[in-house]
Order: sequence, then C-alpha cells, then structure tokens
Amino acid sequence: MSNYCENCNQPPDDDNEVHPLLCGHDVCEECTRDGCPICLLAAAELATDPAQITRHVSPADLLTVMHKLYDSRINCGMYSYWNFGFCVFLGDEVNGIKIQRRFDRESLFEAAAWLDQKAREFLPDSDYAR
Repeated sequence: MSNYCENCNQPPDDDNEVHPLLCGHDVCEECTRDGCPICLLAAAELATDPAQITRHVSPADLLTVMHKLYDSRINCGMYSYWNFGFCVFLGDEVNGIKIQRRFDRESLFEAAAWLDQKAREFLPDSDYAR
C-alpha cells in the first residue's frame, strides 16, 4: 500500500484508504469511485480479473508511441476539441492523413494501442514495425 494517493496526493486515513489498482496506480477510495482518475480505466475494467486485461494503456503510453513513431520518421499527431474529445492521427497535413480516430475523454487510454496497431498495419516495413 502506498503512503499517498497518486491523484490527490493525500495520505490515507481511517475513512479513506489508498489501494493499488489493477492498472498499477495507488489511488484512494474517494478518487476511484468511477475508475482510475490517472489513466481513465473505467471502474468496470478495474473489477475485471487481471488476466482478462490484455494490455492496459495509460495516457503516458500515447506519448511513448508518438515518440517512437517520430524517432522512426513517421508523422502522427493529436488535437482536441473542447466539446468533442481528441483526434489522434497517423500521417500529416502535407503528405496526407493515412487514418484518424476520435477518442472521447473516457476512452483516450485506448489511443496508444490504436495508434501503435495502425502504424504497424499501414507501415509494416518501417523501422517502427520491426
């Protein structure tokens, strides 16, 4: 058990304990009512047997995928609309967008796995896909 909640940075007390979640974050009971507030993993998924979760992806993983694509000279990006969510894409405006997908705030954790899969699918001979 962690000393502090990774979300609100409060220490545990008798009414609000900090527990490790299946996603790996240590979060207090108050912060986990709807799921993990850090990686946006839904409460229903947190209740799932860990063996059933094939690959958990946190928002930080999206940056990792984007950095690896950049290092492989593959263009990608993301932009947001305040009331529409986030658009993640492979390609660029000059050479063309190969594919793009909208993610709402609650499903943004899926973006890294999606971008990784599409990069391998569209560019199978790239350094990234090897």
